[in-house]
Amino acid sequence: MSRLANLLAMYTGMRADEVQALRVCDIHDNYIWISHGRDDHVGLKPPKNGEERTAPISEELRDALLHMADFNPRRSIDKENSFVFFGKNAIKPVNQRLFNKYLNRALEDCGYPNPEKIRFHCWRHAFCTEAKTLINDDRYWQINADFPDFFMIVGSPENGIAILSEHNTDNGNDGVLTYGFFIN
Repeated sequence: MSRLANLLAMYTGMRADEVQALRVCDIHDNYIWISHGRDDHVGLKPPKNGEERTAPISEELRDALLHMADFNPRRSIDKENSFVFFGKNAIKPVNQRLFNKYLNRALEDCGYPNPEKIRFHCWRHAFCTEAKTLINDDRYWQINADFPDFFMIVGSPENGIAILSEHNTDNGNDGVLTYGFFIN
């Protein structure tokens, strides 16, 4: 379960609470609709900054997610709203701490030095960094006056569009890329 959650984050840049909140109804033929996060106190909530979005997925990833969801005993009662990554109580998602626990265990098994320094959220940063590397064309930078962040919109309607966001951090590090998704 945690391996698949880590793969999903690596390929989509989804946050841990968004992975945790993934339901069968969010999985489509070639994309995931990201419309919720998960909070232990309030349950399903809008994603951070209210940014509902899509993330493209491969057929193999889609099939693996649906196969995982098939194990949820709740799926026979409420197929579309059952969680893909369900916990002991099948009406609730798994605790996201397991994502980090098994990621760190896999890193230890590979002999990675200091696996405790790598967190599930690193997949998000890696995804966004890779997206920015692949699509590095200054002609497409746009400034959004309503936000202190800047947005980069790149690509073309024929080949897909990537929207990336960068923001300044409180510790003085400028230009930390923290968000990206592709629209086909």
